[in-house]
Amino acid sequence: MKKNRLYSSENRKQACYQLLLSGTDVCLHEIDLDGHLISMYPLALKSPDLSFDDVRGCHYPDLFDQDDRTNLKDLMERAIQGEAFEYEFSFEIEGDQQVFSSSFVPITDLQGQIVKLAGFTQNFSVQIKATIKHEQSLDRFRNLADNIDGIVCEADAISYQFLNINQFAVRLLGYPPHVLKAPDFWLDKMHPEDREWVPDYCNKCREEGPSSYHIEYRMIAADGRVVWLRDFRSTGFDNQYRRVLRGIMVDITERVEAERLFRDMVDAIDGIVWERTAGSDRLNFVSQRVVNLLGYSADSLLASGYWIQIIHPEDRKRAVDYSRECVKSELKQFQQEYRMIASDGRTLWFRDCVTVTREVGKRPLLRGIVIDITEWKSAES
Repeated sequence: MKKNRLYSSENRKQACYQLLLSGTDVCLHEIDLDGHLISMYPLALKSPDLSFDDVRGCHYPDLFDQDDRTNLKDLMERAIQGEAFEYEFSFEIEGDQQVFSSSFVPITDLQGQIVKLAGFTQNFSVQIKATIKHEQSLDRFRNLADNIDGIVCEADAISYQFLNINQFAVRLLGYPPHVLKAPDFWLDKMHPEDREWVPDYCNKCREEGPSSYHIEYRMIAADGRVVWLRDFRSTGFDNQYRRVLRGIMVDITERVEAERLFRDMVDAIDGIVWERTAGSDRLNFVSQRVVNLLGYSADSLLASGYWIQIIHPEDRKRAVDYSRECVKSELKQFQQEYRMIASDGRTLWFRDCVTVTREVGKRPLLRGIVIDITEWKSAES
């Protein structure tokens, strides 16, 4: 009963498709010159309800829709004339649309006469679906990258040429994509002062490590603006085994300008502005006014313990102990007077006005301004 049912026209077609295309990605089969199946590679015979005897002699072109059937017949005729051909088609199996490729080559006998066609049918639906999924993932990544408030990029680790870069770079720097990907763009558009050290630093990181690092430098935008970037990058390899840099560049221009404005304002104050973490003898910050008043560079006073060392020996212990006691007593503000030794040996009097800032889970911060009261002290005495 089942066998008779399978030999009906439509069921015969479905049965052959099951054998030919289901359960395996590859199927080898032979077709006679009239287009009928002669043999089939056993790997295709995976249906528990069917055997090759059920579909032997099935007319191969009849398996296809009318359009495909016409094209296939034409290609088979050409194969019989000695040409090899490949044909792609799709077919629904258990509700899932599958994509296949069939290749046929003519087979000859000892006299060189073509006696049949050898077929090779492969299901590459998985590869196509994987490719589509990969492209969709790439599209999602591109959409995500283009909406990030930063330049997401991939660059050659040797030449630093951008290989991939998002649309934010176009919006921020004003250059079209083909200019951004030009071989020398990164170095050509870097600020001249940064060009002297940034490439050397990156080369050193590439050769000696670390593999992940960040740097800050300036780029010149298309309209002449100076754009400050914080560049986070890491080293890796692309799918062509090239060594590449991947990272994100964040626009920090506003922050840098705000810091510069703050420094200018602080340096204009007629006193030394400083910051120190409670319990540490190292200054976190000291303004440039220290150069004018004491003759020391700001960098030298940021060294551990140096600020305390230039307090007059007779005032040093008292000044340090009083500061510690005020912090311990949780005072918000305090002030004291003491002497400091200038770089040229002069002794100057200062009034130190301090504010204590506290945050939960952190050590208090002491911020103060040291005002020169030497003339007032001289007049007082």
